[in-house]
Amino acid sequence: MSRILGFVLITLLAVAPAALAEDLAAELVEAEGLYDRHCGVCHGLVGVQVERAKAAEHAPAPLPLHAVRLAMDLHPDAVTDTPAGVKVAGLAGERMAIAPPFGPNLTGVYGRPAGTVESYNYSEAFLGVLRGMVWNSSTLDVWLTSTQAWVPGVRMYYKQDDSEIRRKIILFLKESS
Repeated sequence: MSRILGFVLITLLAVAPAALAEDLAAELVEAEGLYDRHCGVCHGLVGVQVERAKAAEHAPAPLPLHAVRLAMDLHPDAVTDTPAGVKVAGLAGERMAIAPPFGPNLTGVYGRPAGTVESYNYSEAFLGVLRGMVWNSSTLDVWLTSTQAWVPGVRMYYKQDDSEIRRKIILFLKESS
């Protein structure tokens, strides 16, 4: 009897890591979709997405109309005359002077000190409160819960009440860093 129990235990231990890996892979697919919907319009592709785009040797797809409208709602001061050669289909009479992403790229954000993407011009409000703080699961969770509550006057307007959505977005940022 103990031989059978030992065999079952060994079998379970061998199968469990594969099942956990499959669960994590499925969760990461869902987490990537959440990142795309909630973060990607302003922060662009990150980590594994960038590598996939490079491997496919093609430019990222144009922004969907809902993303352009969201960007315009978040940044109404950016709506002016269209620069030469820039066209946004489906926006009769609406034009953008700048193109997303609006925020800093989030590749490698997990574990990075806040306010350190050299090519991004952070607001004084952001730097005054967050400069040098390290982005980890806890700090990202507070930030995504309500950017304005943590740092009033910061340029990012995002609020996510659903802790599970926040957890999955953070998982994606961590795994793609």
